[in-house]
Amino acid sequence: MMHIITGLFFIALGIWGVFDEWYYVVDFVKGGSPVVLISVGAIAMLAGLAKPGTEPLEATIPDASGLAPDDGEED
Repeated sequence: MMHIITGLFFIALGIWGVFDEWYYVVDFVKGGSPVVLISVGAIAMLAGLAKPGTEPLEATIPDASGLAPDDGEED
């Protein structure tokens, strides 16, 4: 119960802080948006550089018996 009361108190304090110091909040968002955009752009670029068509990792992991998964081919 104490966690709920503490959480509600912090939410109320945060809402009050946003309204009371609105210009500081706007400055923080304006200052943080270039960092977020650079990070998202870097992740998108790295995703584009990844080699497509690689085999999923779980297909090569042996099962509990210690044997590799059966691929349907006979020996």
